[in-house]
Amino acid sequence: MRPFEILDTSDLVNALAEYTARYTRLHAEGGKEKDLINCKETIQSMIAEIELRKSLQTLDPAGKKDR
Repeated sequence: MRPFEILDTSDLVNALAEYTARYTRLHAEGGKEKDLINCKETIQSMIAEIELRKSLQTLDPAGKKDR
């Protein structure tokens, strides 16, 4: 099971925006390296899930509109 598979695409995009803002804040404020790495890995996982959904939609445009 993919970690973000259960989220609707709109919820996933909102979560991506929140994590991006969190990462930016941590980076600007000199946050702990562990927190920055965790945040960055989460962002990368979310982007990968969005890209996967885009590619699946391209393969099956008649499929589900949103997860």
